[in-house]
Amino acid sequence: MWIQLQLKKKSLKTIKNYLLSIALLIMNTLSISAYAHPKNLTEPIYFESDTLLYNNETKQGIYQGHVKLTQGSGVLTADYATSYSDQKGQIIKVVATGNPARYRALVFPNRPELIATGNTIYYYPQKDWLEAIGNAEIVQGQNHVKGPQINYDFKNKTVGSPISKEGHTQIIIPPLQPVLS
Repeated sequence: MWIQLQLKKKSLKTIKNYLLSIALLIMNTLSISAYAHPKNLTEPIYFESDTLLYNNETKQGIYQGHVKLTQGSGVLTADYATSYSDQKGQIIKVVATGNPARYRALVFPNRPELIATGNTIYYYPQKDWLEAIGNAEIVQGQNHVKGPQINYDFKNKTVGSPISKEGHTQIIIPPLQPVLS
């Protein structure tokens, strides 16, 4: 009985260590690194679209058809987007909708491109923050996170998904590769 209890404790410790390793791997792989983004904040934002309407008084831009926003390595594509600027003309928020709206960027050196999709993407370039809402998904290599809403805080390197009435968040974690000694 004592031996069984000791084996159970050891097994639980192994499971805890394995889960901790997985959690660290996820945070390392899916956290949004500062690799692409500090430079992005100093880069201009470029918009392309089929049509454009910009109101200089309200500092609001409306972009329709084949919308593409580029800032550094980040590219946001959508069917429709609205930009909101502060009084100095700096874009503080972009709301992009599409089927789906898509954000792609190289956020880690020597790693696959990160692709975020959602029915609507809210991008806050000054805060270095992005929200994908409605059929939201993050894919980077074999790692996937999917849910009703996924938030990215590039500055603090966090990915989150709040509780939603629309459903649960799912995560796919590939098996860990064995460490060769």
